Amino acid sequence: MLNTEQKSVPFPTLVLDAISVCFSTLLTFILIDGLSFHPVVASAMVGFLGSFLSGNKYVKTTDLHNNIFIGSFAGMCSGSLVLGLNEVLAVGLISGFLCSASNAYFHGLGGRLGSIAFIASLIILGDLVLWN
Repeated sequence: MLNTEQKSVPFPTLVLDAISVCFSTLLTFILIDGLSFHPVVASAMVGFLGSFLSGNKYVKTTDLHNNIFIGSFAGMCSGSLVLGLNEVLAVGLISGFLCSASNAYFHGLGGRLGSIAFIASLIILGDLVLWN
């Protein structure tokens, strides 16, 4: 459902969301590229481990679990499309910022998390194609 009511995202929340997405993106990509895990298994492992995070103030005030899942989806990008950890980190940052920006507007839409990861991957791929 599209929420048309304007809401702003506090800057610290935006930064913390981006960092948590980047961390899970990097972890998923390292499991896939460095340890030869299947992408779905690596994403599931990161999501499963992230589900155990609870209890502190940050987890209770943000959508940390959604951030972890977005990062795990973004980390499943192919190693043949991205050149290294810098591009994977950029995908994670863009996914984190898109997640924070869209939380104020979209509620209950299925496929939002994977769509955000896909859009971030397309942005980085487009950047690589244009500038290389």
